[in-house]
Amino acid sequence: MMAGLERFGLDVGIYGSLAEPGTIIDLALFAEDTGFGSIWLADHVAMPVRFASRYPYSPDGGFPAPVSEALFEPLATLGVLAGGPGPRCRAVCRSRSPLSVCWRAPPAGSDSERRS
Repeated sequence: MMAGLERFGLDVGIYGSLAEPGTIIDLALFAEDTGFGSIWLADHVAMPVRFASRYPYSPDGGFPAPVSEALFEPLATLGVLAGGPGPRCRAVCRSRSPLSVCWRAPPAGSDSERRS
């Protein structure tokens, strides 16, 4: 038996040409409408100015977007999604300190909190 889409997540790009609020909301709604179980946002604490090594997830070894293009902050992007027309948001932030997450998270009682 094949696994259904609810067992998979869709990486919603937050860099390069996908770094537009409308595009990110549209991709999140697409993921929900087609049955994906979650969406994922890349979190890069720091980005290099240039890459000396090959990027392992592309055929040519290059990063998928030029480092000079936009890169949205993931927690702020989740805030946009939480306030939008789509599903509720839950963040798993394993690479960030709890203080950093609390500083960026919406306050209790905000619209995104009430939608949970």
